[in-house]
Amino acid sequence: MLCLLASANGHMTYPRASCYRTMRSNGHSVHHAKMMSIEIRSMRLADIPDAAELLSRTFAPPDGYNAMQSAIVYKETVSGLTERLNQTMLLCAVEDGVIVGSVEAFTPAFLSDKQVAATVCGRGCKP
Repeated sequence: MLCLLASANGHMTYPRASCYRTMRSNGHSVHHAKMMSIEIRSMRLADIPDAAELLSRTFAPPDGYNAMQSAIVYKETVSGLTERLNQTMLLCAVEDGVIVGSVEAFTPAFLSDKQVAATVCGRGCKP
């Protein structure tokens, strides 16, 4: 099985493949390749703060947030992940004990009582 994960550090394949990470130094980009071993597992309650931090940074606007916006986005992300922890499929990618990526799949059962269900699912989703 080959699974492509998008994370704040670039793209990586699972279970083990070369990963190119871009590092910036003095205005120059340097690409590094190394073999990575990543564990894909269900997200746990204890993972939520780190996952929320990763998601907040990853989806921040190009100019970033100010301090107040950062705090609000982080707290809203923690709250949302906590609320959905056992309602959707939340997975995290862990490398050396650090969350480096996450995926959330909204199941038809979760979407069945949401207003967005008809738009997202179209005709192929049967709640």
